[in-house]
Amino acid sequence: MIPDRQKAVDELLRRCFPVRGRPEPAPTIGRSSTLSDLIARASRARNGARFARLFAGTWEGDHASQSEADLALCASLAFWTGKDADQIDSCFRQSGLFRPKWDERHYGNGRTYGEETIAKAIAGCTQVYRARPRKDSVPQVHEDGLPEIRLEGGELHDVVDAAEQALLAAAGTEVFQRGGLLVRLSRAENESARRCLRRSAGSLVIRPVETPHLVERLTAAAHWMKLNAKTVEWLEIDCPERVAKTLEARGNWILKPLSGTIEAPTLRPDGSLLATPGYDEATGLFYDPGDLVFPEIKTSPTRDEAREALRVFEDLLVGFPFVDRDPDRPGSDFAVAVSAILTGLVRKSIKSAPLHAFRAPKMGSGKSLLADVVGMIATGRPCAVMSLGEDATEERKRWLSVLMEGDPVVCIDNIERPLGGSTLCSILTQESYKDRVLGMSRTVSVSTAVTLLCTGNNLVFDGDLTTRVIPCDLDPGVERPEERHFDVNLYQYVPEHRAELVVAGLTILRAYVAAGRPRQEIPTFGRFEEWSDLVRSALVWLGTADPCAGRSRIEEQDPTRQRLGQLLVAWRDTLPSRFFSVAEAISFTEAGAPLEADDTTGPAGRLREALIAVGADRAGHINPRYVGAFLSKHAKRIEGGLRFERGTDRNKVATWLVTAIGDQGVSGVSGVVPNARGKDQGGGRSDSSVGWLEVHPGNPADPQRACFACGGIDFWLNVSGVSICRRCHPPVNEVSR
Repeated sequence: MIPDRQKAVDELLRRCFPVRGRPEPAPTIGRSSTLSDLIARASRARNGARFARLFAGTWEGDHASQSEADLALCASLAFWTGKDADQIDSCFRQSGLFRPKWDERHYGNGRTYGEETIAKAIAGCTQVYRARPRKDSVPQVHEDGLPEIRLEGGELHDVVDAAEQALLAAAGTEVFQRGGLLVRLSRAENESARRCLRRSAGSLVIRPVETPHLVERLTAAAHWMKLNAKTVEWLEIDCPERVAKTLEARGNWILKPLSGTIEAPTLRPDGSLLATPGYDEATGLFYDPGDLVFPEIKTSPTRDEAREALRVFEDLLVGFPFVDRDPDRPGSDFAVAVSAILTGLVRKSIKSAPLHAFRAPKMGSGKSLLADVVGMIATGRPCAVMSLGEDATEERKRWLSVLMEGDPVVCIDNIERPLGGSTLCSILTQESYKDRVLGMSRTVSVSTAVTLLCTGNNLVFDGDLTTRVIPCDLDPGVERPEERHFDVNLYQYVPEHRAELVVAGLTILRAYVAAGRPRQEIPTFGRFEEWSDLVRSALVWLGTADPCAGRSRIEEQDPTRQRLGQLLVAWRDTLPSRFFSVAEAISFTEAGAPLEADDTTGPAGRLREALIAVGADRAGHINPRYVGAFLSKHAKRIEGGLRFERGTDRNKVATWLVTAIGDQGVSGVSGVVPNARGKDQGGGRSDSSVGWLEVHPGNPADPQRACFACGGIDFWLNVSGVSICRRCHPPVNEVSR
């Protein structure tokens, strides 16, 4: 028996042999549409501003007379209403152009002014608005709850919209948007070590979604149907690749934004607890605790409970040889270590946090172990470790890659050169970092909410980074620190007791928040106000030393500060009273008989040393351009009560003068704090004074050169002929002088 399939045959004929010559009537706004819908649609068009002015009755700037304006508005309405005279009349009467003349009979045929104007507008209208037929807003849903998406020609936009909705609704399909990219979460199966980063197995990583993966996820999220032309039946297929690529390229999605990942409970920016696994709508964080179950955290712990929590960390870190030890209270180095732990727990909820630096005079002192403790408490694993790039360009690409993958804690390990650079400074203070993705013609912006640590032996910081670092100094005081014996193996203890350590850290912070965040008498830490008002203040509130107390040690060892301070003193002593150009200063050091290589006692010799330190070329000669660039960059920066002032240019050449700044700061500048380091409390020499001349205690007439940072008099000569303090910067292969 032949089945009756006449409807299928008719459908096939309609698709293969469409009827021509009888165009379907153009869909119009229609009387069912409200006036507000029509006006809104017309106002959003390309010439919508002009239409809006006419409808409001403002015509003077666009037309010579109001009659011309009437005709123009009617012509626009003829387009939008499909030449419907009744709708044009109804809309015009609601406009600001309507006046009694509209209903007056002005023509011999009995037509009113309004009727004649509408007739002229319709006669001159050659095109009308054709609204796109709206599809059923409710897609078909199969028995398994997944939507059905039918692939038809000319419907790519609607198909991609439906695909994104299906992806958003699919259970277990965690695809997010982040920094202009579609991303997904995955865990590293094995320990990975690339050229710039090493992370442990099990790390939760944010990865860009690749097209094949997106095709797989979209295929699982919906039933994709395509019409078979032969059988005229809808057949299920995989999601087409072009749909996935189109969705990727959009750049703006309705998918959930991902700000970062956490693997332990945390505090939201308002101080509330985030302890529910999964995606948090309020913060955009995805919380994945893995297999670990954390105990309940009190929302309002007391100060005494917070002190008990602090003792948990005192017991944990008892084996670390912190330099700053105070019998009356925990010192600043311990405070920095605990600050790093607390920052790792709440970093996603604060705008910025300083770089925590773990330093020691020798390897094996516990720097990397302390960094791993921070990582193990925050994530359950040692922290991700990265190395520095060889140049600024490579460093930018490394940082973008690290930030895109979303590691909560990152340590720059075993730094062997002065640490600085504009990229790192920007990441520490800005909420996002923007750069071009390597291998793609696309720029992305990613969050900088990562706890940054660094380790190094006698680590020194350069330039602007000195204002963004808090140091934790360790000194075991033995020749072979790696041979010390410890009662506890922290690589075993911390993962086993991680839950109680996380609870202790959050108890400290929640207690401070519950107490109303009482203000602490500590100096402002610019750029890191939120961190200072939560982490730093909570520790000081519990009686520890200020974690920022060691910042003075960083500043005193800043190479830029040392070079600038040396040049300021030498220039002041050699070229006082008036402005000089860089070329004149160099000429002064070369005037008369040639200076001996070790002639540093006279003014010219000291100035030459200072100029070489800031502007020597590869041959060791003073380059005026290098010196000029250094002065321009550091103009008006105060070091040791001195600063460079730029004078009037002579023949387009800059001139410079060193001026002294008193303890009260610069006159007329608001917020200047007196230089508290200028004088020693005991009346002696200041540890932070800048200069190369000190008076010999035994003979005031005998000047003696001394380091302006530490006061030492033992120097060595580098390959460029620059004298460097042995105590601040011990030599590697150079000969001691």
